[in-house]
Amino acid sequence: MPRGIPAVKSDVSAKSTKQEIMDVYQEAAFPEKLEIAICETETAVSEKLTFQYQFKTELQEKELEGERKLSEQRIAALQDKIKEQEQYIRHLLQKTEDSTQHAQTIAIKAIEGAQGMTLRGLGSVATEHEGQKVGSRT
Repeated sequence: MPRGIPAVKSDVSAKSTKQEIMDVYQEAAFPEKLEIAICETETAVSEKLTFQYQFKTELQEKELEGERKLSEQRIAALQDKIKEQEQYIRHLLQKTEDSTQHAQTIAIKAIEGAQGMTLRGLGSVATEHEGQKVGSRT
């Protein structure tokens, strides 16, 4: 055999042995790598879940804050409406009172006018009656 062939065989056999050694190292390191990969994955999942939880919590807080502010605005608007209604009621009560006063004034004037006519009528009747008494005595 030529001299180069055993050298190639020994080269191949050395590479094969090195590969076997590397495979053994990789197999020996596999549990450690697996443990590291599991820890990294757990950390990444934990961080992602924490972020999602915080995001969801903040979103709910903002929604609640918005609803609270909207409720406060509704309450303020209703309170303003109540004040307007109270003012309108006071205005209507004042108008009613003024109308009642005006109606009473008109009624009093009507009664006074009717009494004046009655008194004038009675006065003229009394005058006529007096005139008849004076005339019948003569």
